[in-house]
Amino acid sequence: MPTAKVQTRGRVTLPAEVRRTLEVEPGDQVAFVETTPGRFELQAEARAAALARHQPVSRLSVPASKLKRQMELPI
Repeated sequence: MPTAKVQTRGRVTLPAEVRRTLEVEPGDQVAFVETTPGRFELQAEARAAALARHQPVSRLSVPASKLKRQMELPI
């Protein structure tokens, strides 16, 4: 299981394995969503630039895995 240390000012660097799995790059937005008390889920939104490379399609025809990738993080 990948781990990271909380640095000064509360910063955490996402391990390379996590960044690859979530397909996040510098500048991407991620959200921390509390799923149950003391348990959070890291959600990374699909990049606008990546979506712009594809032909326009209705949102209903885009697989959910392309819209949002997520990973549970025990806290």
